[in-house]
Amino acid sequence: MIPSRLAARFSGLLLCGLLAGCAYEWRRPGTAPAQARRDGEECAVQAQAGARWARHYRFPPREVRRKIGDTIVTEREYPPESYVQSRLFAECMEKRGYAAVRKDAR
Repeated sequence: MIPSRLAARFSGLLLCGLLAGCAYEWRRPGTAPAQARRDGEECAVQAQAGARWARHYRFPPREVRRKIGDTIVTEREYPPESYVQSRLFAECMEKRGYAAVRKDAR
């Protein structure tokens, strides 16, 4: 399996897990399943490629204060890369005209 294909499948599974155990799927009226799969793979690859940059520049960190001994330390905490990937994937699919729909809503 090509690394980018493996990454796309992993990202798809990750997104599936984040969307309530695969209770949702991406749909666009009039789209063949093969085209939807290709679009999903392309968006997964784009999301994975852009996640590291976006994690630092599009999703601001929150400040976390921790007490270590008698010293209070302020640190920046960035969102997990998996969260950023799922957001970028969703944005990409929405730009292509897809919508996340509950699987049982046919």
